[in-house]
Amino acid sequence: MTQLNVKLALLAALPAEIVMFGLFAYPVGVGFTRDDKLITRCLGRVWLVLHWPGVVSHRWLEQHSVSALSEILVFFIGGYLNMFLLMVAVLFVFRWLLRHSQQARSVHSH
Repeated sequence: MTQLNVKLALLAALPAEIVMFGLFAYPVGVGFTRDDKLITRCLGRVWLVLHWPGVVSHRWLEQHSVSALSEILVFFIGGYLNMFLLMVAVLFVFRWLLRHSQQARSVHSH
């Protein structure tokens, strides 16, 4: 993984996290119903996985009277770091597939 890919993932993860955090917030207290669209339920579950550090620490934060802004930052930073790791993994797999498909083409062309 090159330094450029890491920088690209760091940069791309920020707007992706802003969209994910702002638009697809998981209704932790309410949940989903069967009437909700499949994409809404899937994105809610992705949100839950990406923001797991905030979900796990939420009770502890509230017991220690942490401010609402601090709670939001825990969710957002945890989501951003997980989004970054997800993007690094996607870039790694994409480059690996690209490299191996080029090798396969060169072997088959002879």
